[in-house]
Amino acid sequence: MFLSLLIPPSTGLTVDVDRELVYVIDGNTHKLVVIGFDGKGYRDILTDQNKIRHPFSLALMKVSRSTIEVI
Repeated sequence: MFLSLLIPPSTGLTVDVDRELVYVIDGNTHKLVVIGFDGKGYRDILTDQNKIRHPFSLALMKVSRSTIEVI
């Protein structure tokens, strides 16, 4: 419910359970954002209309314990 207050309707969402983060991508605002499970730590990761044109999903790929890629 807290996501609806902080993040507009999204086209893709993925959860990082280990780090307790939610990643959201939205095609209308052309943003990739992250927020903590507790609703804190909201930040834009990417806000480039040329790089986020028509997203329809989001996946989280863990390369190693210290590196995470959002694809």
